[in-house]
Amino acid sequence: MKNAFLVLLTLGVTLAGAGYVSAVPTGSPAPDGVYLGISGGYELYLTREPLARAVEIGDSDAPLYLVSTIEGPVRLPGVATVHGFLPDGSAVCRLTREELLRLCGDPNLYFRRLMPVVRAPERPMPPGLFSVEGGLINELVEEVDLASIMAFDEDLAAFRTRYTTSEGNFQAQDYLAALLEEYGYEVEMDKRLFGPLSRFSVDDELVAMAGGDEINRIGECFFSNDGGEDFSFIGNSPELGDESWGGVEVFSPNTIHYAGGRFYYRSTNGGITWRKTEILDDEFNRVVTMFFFTPEVGYIFTSRGRVYRTGDGGDSWEARGMMGDIVYSAASPAGAPDTVLAAPRTGAIFRSTDGGWTWDRVYRDEYGDYCWDLVFEDGAKGLGVGGWVFVTTDAGETWERLDNPSPDRDLVSVSLLGPGEYLICNDWGGLWYTDDGGETWDDRSGGLDSVGSLITDTAYDDGRFWVLCSDYPGYSDDGGYSFTWLPFWLPDGFQGLTMTNVIGERRGTSRPDEYVYSTAHYDSTSHDSDPMELAPGANDNGSGSTALLELARVLVPYDNRRTLRFAFFDAEECWWTSWAKPAKSTATA
Repeated sequence: MKNAFLVLLTLGVTLAGAGYVSAVPTGSPAPDGVYLGISGGYELYLTREPLARAVEIGDSDAPLYLVSTIEGPVRLPGVATVHGFLPDGSAVCRLTREELLRLCGDPNLYFRRLMPVVRAPERPMPPGLFSVEGGLINELVEEVDLASIMAFDEDLAAFRTRYTTSEGNFQAQDYLAALLEEYGYEVEMDKRLFGPLSRFSVDDELVAMAGGDEINRIGECFFSNDGGEDFSFIGNSPELGDESWGGVEVFSPNTIHYAGGRFYYRSTNGGITWRKTEILDDEFNRVVTMFFFTPEVGYIFTSRGRVYRTGDGGDSWEARGMMGDIVYSAASPAGAPDTVLAAPRTGAIFRSTDGGWTWDRVYRDEYGDYCWDLVFEDGAKGLGVGGWVFVTTDAGETWERLDNPSPDRDLVSVSLLGPGEYLICNDWGGLWYTDDGGETWDDRSGGLDSVGSLITDTAYDDGRFWVLCSDYPGYSDDGGYSFTWLPFWLPDGFQGLTMTNVIGERRGTSRPDEYVYSTAHYDSTSHDSDPMELAPGANDNGSGSTALLELARVLVPYDNRRTLRFAFFDAEECWWTSWAKPAKSTATA
């Protein structure tokens, strides 16, 4: 529900019992009663006596609301209880939940639930506590304009909903960018995926990534034919499936496999055209992982434990046996594509020697730790990582657990560099190298200090070690000691689920490499209905956005020694944005 009022700290009590909502001119002595806040230049009180400009309310436990409008008188058709009107034309009424949701469809109406407001105690401010070069900033405070703040708030609320991927959210982005540019700030639209990237495959110049959003159940596949310089995507992402997991596999020069939701996609001409196959006919079942062990042989594992196999490069898929659980990773010994090792979320490793028809449990971890990734270096030796390091020398028939060089975090990925040589990493930037099959490890975590997001997958091809983060890829050509990141890889024209941080910057005059950040988030959401239809923009977080806009406006005439950045964040709750994207220049907070 949008709200054009400055929201103070409220107490969760229902205003029940007979009384009056009284409007008292601001600055007048406070009457006996409960303070409700400010509206239209008047202070509101719940009183027992009928003061001037009072509206009588009867006994009821139904919520009491103040309804205002931008233009014209308030009209509330079909509302059961309208008690009366205040001097500014606002209506005092009782609204049921059904009435409230129906009235929210009117973009001219603004709602406030009348509840007791706690007044902040007056505290004397020591002279000179806040100063700029010895001078008080009273003049800055005096420049703050309540009418300007209210105008910002009303504009943002007028977009109706600002859920991350809604039309209202896109309008809010343009509105914020236009205002910042008008004030003279350089604006950057920091665009990234709404759902994290999770799967990665590289072969020569062919690079592919898959990911998506589990909440909206949208899948996405991106591919590059020039080693990651430029990426393209498959059509329009909403038709690509309904699960952020899935799989992607590439074979040079032109073959790309992608699976997500209930579908499998294949291109044999580098992504120019695609063949789409519906693998699953159960709307509640979906692809979780897909692995190709040769250009011809691949496996798909689903959320309901079903295993599918292709032996003809994806031309056809056959349902095989049941795993009984979600599989995170799978691998096959070299030269034995019908022998498959799979690691589900039960802390176990399973093995099939007949192409996925039957499965035997060959390992169960006594602590229940998962094995997140598996790889074989030949027909016998393999290595897995998770809560521990797992090794086999007999094609996966038996496994030995070795110490985890990252004892505080699970290892999420392993890449084979050569016989006995592996690079393993955790999701927080820990990286280790071994050349003796995992007996000893060299800590190379310093190379990933520059990563700006959570690590989800890795790949190794022809001397280049690739790392996939939740929202961009990068690579190392020196074994993980240093990395080149591609944070601005998102292809132009991509219309899938994205989130965009709007950043206004003004360079400092004398210390431009030091930054002062002011931030808020401008998206909003709704737990009571479809967020694409209704979201409480002013409460979450229109008030923060309007305050930030007013700060940017007030500071326009003043020189700044340090660089100012006003950052309006989108989808601030998303876990994969918990780390900042690598900056184009070094910033000092």
